[in-house]
Amino acid sequence: MGQNVRFHSYNYITASSELGASSGTDSLSNLIDKNSNTTWTSVSQGTDGTAGTVTFTPTTAPVIIDRFFMQNHNGANYKLYYDGGTANTFTPDVLVTGNAGEDSYHEFGTQSVNSVTLSMTHTIVAGQEKSVGQMFLGTQISEPTNNPADYNPIIRKKGYDLEMADGGAKSIWLGDKFYASLNWQFVGETEKDAFDSLYDAHSEFYFMPTPVETGTGWDGDAWVVNWVGDKDTEKVTNGIGKTTGYDINMTLWEVSG
Repeated sequence: MGQNVRFHSYNYITASSELGASSGTDSLSNLIDKNSNTTWTSVSQGTDGTAGTVTFTPTTAPVIIDRFFMQNHNGANYKLYYDGGTANTFTPDVLVTGNAGEDSYHEFGTQSVNSVTLSMTHTIVAGQEKSVGQMFLGTQISEPTNNPADYNPIIRKKGYDLEMADGGAKSIWLGDKFYASLNWQFVGETEKDAFDSLYDAHSEFYFMPTPVETGTGWDGDAWVVNWVGDKDTEKVTNGIGKTTGYDINMTLWEVSG
């Protein structure tokens, strides 16, 4: 599965009213509609070297962030900075040139911000309007020491499969949502506490199964989920004892909307 799975906060961008842009303001809500196929797109800023910008200004500031990602974007060259000044850079600096992938994920040190600006100057295919499908700013909740021993993701269909009189089928599709079961074994006390805290919060969070810390080259997999069902964190692995570690069983279900 590559690098270890991540659990992130909800998206700190909670409303389109917190977003501004150099152009294309009518499409800003697409950045947070949980549908990466719909995009914010700049207007009359398709010339390479012309910056198309999106700025997040939280309603209650400052906020502390340490993670950023965007899905289904066309930025070849882009930069992230805070509080309105291009010299206000994160550590490490989120400054990318020559990107060729449509999904990007960045980790940096915790930073208190009053605003965050994404500036895109060049597109993967030269001379296009700048566009982004989804944009996330928030924090990491936890990263397990190991990837799960079992990870079983599916896309659950909402709809009906009907057998017809001739033995064939009609499939009525209404929608789909991400769903996954995960199991860890030999989990120590400290890490078990982190899992317990995640469950006990009873709130939505982002699940990222395959992060790429270098920023670009990420596969774009990230879902807003709830940890559903019973809390299954108390069994010791193989029934041996607490010093051996615990079994953690988790069921994730993508949120509604």
